[in-house]
Amino acid sequence: LATTNPDDSLVSMLDSVSARGGIYQGRWTAPWLLSDWESDIWITTNGEKTRATSEGGFLGSVNVHWSVRLPNGCYLTDTKYSRLLSSCKKISFLYRQGYGFSKPPAIRVWHDFNGFLLRICYWLVLEEEYFFPEKHGLLLFDQGGISKLTNLMACGGWCGAHRITERFMAELHHEVFASP
Repeated sequence: LATTNPDDSLVSMLDSVSARGGIYQGRWTAPWLLSDWESDIWITTNGEKTRATSEGGFLGSVNVHWSVRLPNGCYLTDTKYSRLLSSCKKISFLYRQGYGFSKPPAIRVWHDFNGFLLRICYWLVLEEEYFFPEKHGLLLFDQGGISKLTNLMACGGWCGAHRITERFMAELHHEVFASP
């Protein structure tokens, strides 16, 4: 599916499946989610370590910061990436609820999973001419995309996949040799 010109009929079918909400028809609330679903920062419980403060906050919570900066300077929480953000939140929520492996993961595992999910979003935006995350969220991240990502990671980890060195050198070259 990852192409510069995805087949419109296939994309329409995937969009309609996505619009129906897939297989989960429950509410997007849980006792562990202490903040609002729409919040840019999810405040979640950390088992019995989480305590409410007198100011209305929480101590010992595990927080997920959805407002990460993407390689194009936008943020995942910007309106243009609402589909991508929604997909990530749903995946994170369902995984924490135990839909991945029949039981909820350890909280640290879930927190690390969210970091992995956010790094995938960063990469999808970096490769937006193939995956169109602004329009399709995660829908076009198929086996070909997974293979491409894992090959890049095998050569240079997340820094290689995110082309950190390449983009840094290009920016440095631009700053040094650009006309004033």
